[in-house]
Amino acid sequence: MNLALWTYLLVVICGGLSAAHANPLKKSVHVIPATVSSGTSVAQFVSGSDALDGPMVAPVNASAFDWWYFDVVSEDYQNSMVIIFFTTPNTSFPFTASSTDILEVIMTAQTPDDATFYDGGAFATEAIVMTDGNGASGVWEDTGFSFVGDADLSRFEVFVDAPSIDAVGSIVFESIAPAHYPCSAIGEDVDLQLFPHLGWANAIPDAKTTVNFKLAGVDINYTGVGYHDKNWANKPFQDMVDSWYWGHGRVGPYSVVWFDALLLDGNEYTSGYVAQDGEILGINCSGVSVRPTGDNSTYPPLSSTGNPSGYAIQIDLGTIGIFEAALTPENILLDTDVYRRFTGPLVGGFQGSTTYNGTSLLEQFSLSDS
Repeated sequence: MNLALWTYLLVVICGGLSAAHANPLKKSVHVIPATVSSGTSVAQFVSGSDALDGPMVAPVNASAFDWWYFDVVSEDYQNSMVIIFFTTPNTSFPFTASSTDILEVIMTAQTPDDATFYDGGAFATEAIVMTDGNGASGVWEDTGFSFVGDADLSRFEVFVDAPSIDAVGSIVFESIAPAHYPCSAIGEDVDLQLFPHLGWANAIPDAKTTVNFKLAGVDINYTGVGYHDKNWANKPFQDMVDSWYWGHGRVGPYSVVWFDALLLDGNEYTSGYVAQDGEILGINCSGVSVRPTGDNSTYPPLSSTGNPSGYAIQIDLGTIGIFEAALTPENILLDTDVYRRFTGPLVGGFQGSTTYNGTSLLEQFSLSDS
C-alpha cells in the first residue's frame, strides 16, 4: 500500500482512538476476521447519526453478508471497472468463491477491445475498516486492495497494488450527487432496508471519476461516471431474491439510480433516485419500474432467458414529474445464467421535456429457472 494511504489511515485510527471517549460515534475502527463466524449476526437496519458507509453486520456468519461496491464507466461506455470488497461467504451470497473465507476482493475491467479484459481477485488475511463521520476507509490485508473515503462522502479513492495478479493503480471518485438511503435522503432513524433483511446505503450515486491503472502490462487511463454503495443482509441472498435489476447512469444534468427486486414470495420492491446539478430532485420507493424490452423481455426473467435488447426505467417523482430512460446493453461485461452486467448508452429525461443522452451500468440477477 502506498505511503500516503497508510499515513491517512493512521491519522484516522489515532484520531478516532483519541476522540473515542468524547465522541464515540464519529470515528471507529473495525477489525474483521478472515473466516466466517459461528455466532449470531446482528445487522443494522436503522440509520444512526453517522457511519453511513461503515460495517453493517457483525459478526458475519454463514447466513449474512456485507460489501462495499465501486464502479466507473467511461462517458463513451467503452471502458469500465468494478471493484467489490466483500465480507461475505458463498453460503449467503453464492457468487463469491468460499464458504469459509469471507474477505474476498473481486475486480473486473472492460476495455474497447475486450468485453471483460481483466477479472481477478484475492482473499485477505484480515480487514480493517475505519469510519470517520459518514465515510469509511478499508484495508483488505495482504491483497493490495484498499479504499479511503472522506467523512462528508465528497471523495473516495480506491487503491490497488497487487503484483501477484498484475494490477496496480487507483480510481478517484469526486461526488456530484448527494448520498441517499433506499427511500429517503440520509438522516438519523431512517429505515435502511430495500426489502426485509437487506440494507442499502448509496454513498456516491454519481461522481466525476478518474482511472489510472496498469493491468496485465496494459496502461488504462480514462475519466467517467463513478458510483459507490454498499449492501448487507442477515439472510442468504438466494433465499430472498427471485430477480433483481439495479443500475445507475448520467444523462445530461441528471444523475439516476434505480433498483427493482422481485422476491421469492412474489413481492416487488423498488427504489428510484434522480438528482440534478448536485441536488436531489426526488427519491421514491413506489412508482418505480424497471423492465426488459425487445428480445428476451420475459418478466420476471428466468435463468434460461437470454439477454434483452434493452431496459425501460420509469421513476415517478410526483409533482416533479415522471423520469423515463431507456438503456441499451451494448457491452456485456459478465454473462452467466443467473447474473449479467452491462454497460451502454442511456437516453432519458422527464416526460414532456428535453431528452438527453448519457452512459450507464446495469446488473441483472435471475435466480429462478421456471
